[in-house]
Amino acid sequence: MDYEYLIKYKGRSYLHLEWKTAADLESMNTAAKTAYRRFLKKLEKGTEEDLEDPTIDPSFTEPGRILAEEEHEVMVEMTDKELAKWEKERKKEMEEESSDDEEADKATNEEEKKEEENGQAQKDKDKEPKQEEPTIELREPESMTYEELKQIVSKEEPYYAKFPGCDNAYRDGYLTE
Repeated sequence: MDYEYLIKYKGRSYLHLEWKTAADLESMNTAAKTAYRRFLKKLEKGTEEDLEDPTIDPSFTEPGRILAEEEHEVMVEMTDKELAKWEKERKKEMEEESSDDEEADKATNEEEKKEEENGQAQKDKDKEPKQEEPTIELREPESMTYEELKQIVSKEEPYYAKFPGCDNAYRDGYLTE
């Protein structure tokens, strides 16, 4: 009878344990051979207190952190019955998802109708004529009058400098600060 030995490699986690036969261990490097031979000598002496405890703490097999993750395509062979069962389950899942999507669509359509009604009321308010504020020519602040500066500061929306043919003077590089 050929025994197999559970091998834990130095510097590797318990996830990488392997079962090796005596022939495998003898064919490995010299350090593995000597470790294997020392283990056999301990067994011959019969002193079990020197042997390591063969039980493994399960927490040692759980990864502490994941450094990288890759997706691999898995090929599974199924019988015709298993394949038919899998397809039925898949169809059920697809139907459930589509019914959930339809319910969500109904809810969003109702919300959109409410928003349209609110938006229509807002549009009616927006139709009231607005007083257009006079555009102020951009000049150096020292050369502007107090009234022109006051108009710029009292605007409701933020002031953005306007240049002919440009809708955003900062983006187009006319102004840097």
